[in-house]
Amino acid sequence: MVSQGPAYDRNLPSSTRTRTAALAIAGIAVGYALLSVWYFYEDFFKYLQAGAIMTTDRSGWMVSVDYPYLWSILSPWRMVGAALTVALLGVSARSLWHARPRARALSLLTMWGVLLPQVFWYTEFALDWHQGAYLADVVLGSLVLVAVPSVLLYAGPATLSDWNPAPGSLRLLALAVSMCWLSFGATEFLDHSYQLMSWGAYTGAFAAVFLGALAAYGLFGLRTWALWLGVGAGLALALVPLTAASSSYLASGGYMDDIRLATTGSDTRVALSMILPLAVVWFLGAPYLHGFVRRLRG
Repeated sequence: MVSQGPAYDRNLPSSTRTRTAALAIAGIAVGYALLSVWYFYEDFFKYLQAGAIMTTDRSGWMVSVDYPYLWSILSPWRMVGAALTVALLGVSARSLWHARPRARALSLLTMWGVLLPQVFWYTEFALDWHQGAYLADVVLGSLVLVAVPSVLLYAGPATLSDWNPAPGSLRLLALAVSMCWLSFGATEFLDHSYQLMSWGAYTGAFAAVFLGALAAYGLFGLRTWALWLGVGAGLALALVPLTAASSSYLASGGYMDDIRLATTGSDTRVALSMILPLAVVWFLGAPYLHGFVRRLRG
């Protein structure tokens, strides 16, 4: 795709700011580990008491809160996502502290592509259990949390120079971030797949999780094949609105009901929902895809 960047330039400006960012990200890692424990307890484990009914399905583990009317669901995807986020934040902080190559790019990818999407878990928690209280605080706090270290890491044109010195490095990193969001969006459907009785949608979302994650990994490693995995992830995710439009649906009163209406309420909405992920991949990856095709023709 593009050549690997040079070894980390220790003359990059603001080394003190970089170490401050490393400390901030390390603090976020510790705080997010504690927050995740609290979240999983409050959302699921505290209902595992004597007499509670527990069952499983493809969405995860379910426990009765007010049987037979209300259930709480623990998705394995969320537990894996939280653990992965804490690990990546820790690696990012350590890499920044020791001035390792690609540390800035890894930190930005982790914060904006892995950590930030999970704000949806906490907005859902606020809506489901607290009638939307503190919803704006959750969103604003999450944005500030990732923005502050990002500002500390900003070093002008040199910000990503140790990762990808070629022009368009920010665009390529944005594509990797979008692949993380696509993969996360697919897990959100899997978390709520009990509501939609469609194995076609489930299969598409399941494939999109892994294709999107592998695409992000490959893009970070500056691998050309990752572009085509990104295209594949977009195509896989397109199966969700395509099959969801004609499948039975169990309303829950949550935000997933609104998302389903927005994506499958009409043929136009279905078409736009199918096209959007591919459009994002094409918009951000077009120069690289064109270059790859030109090399094949040459």
